[in-house]
Amino acid sequence: MKQDSNSTALPTEKMDKYLPDTRNILKRRAAALAAETGDDDDKGSMYEVVEFLLAFELYGIKSSFVQEVYPLKDFAPLPGTPPFLVGITNIRGRIVSVVDIKKLFNLPDKGITDLNRVIIIEHEGNELGILADRIMGIRNMKDRDFAANKMLSAESLSSFIHGVTDDRLILLDVEKIFADKRLIINAEL
Repeated sequence: MKQDSNSTALPTEKMDKYLPDTRNILKRRAAALAAETGDDDDKGSMYEVVEFLLAFELYGIKSSFVQEVYPLKDFAPLPGTPPFLVGITNIRGRIVSVVDIKKLFNLPDKGITDLNRVIIIEHEGNELGILADRIMGIRNMKDRDFAANKMLSAESLSSFIHGVTDDRLILLDVEKIFADKRLIINAEL
């Protein structure tokens, strides 16, 4: 018995009916994605933000300050230091101080788990590890995505905030964190 070669394929008149529309749609999408809007001058440049959880809230740090993200494996607590200083850790031969900014911001403490990560940040030659409950990812943002931090009631937190997005991502200001006098444990060498 001879099988018709067109019995399993769509007839060409049906394919031709859908194919031009599909091509036009894809061309329009490609053109829209490739087009530069030209209105970026007044809205700020794009930058990446590393998103992480602290006490069930979403925080972020500009990736330009982030050296690396490292799992918290071992750390050595330091006696006589403030409660927000978790201790020090060795990351590939570098000794890095690890700070639990939840305690610095008076946020609820969840304790340390296997999900904790240390976000190594650097500013003007100074390096610091921030303890994060969990890393959520990286997102591209612009300054226009952030509203002023007027809605934050915690005085201890509001001075370290760059802004808050509509979906409640709180962008930390790394320069203000490094400028905090509480992080200078002992200025003498």
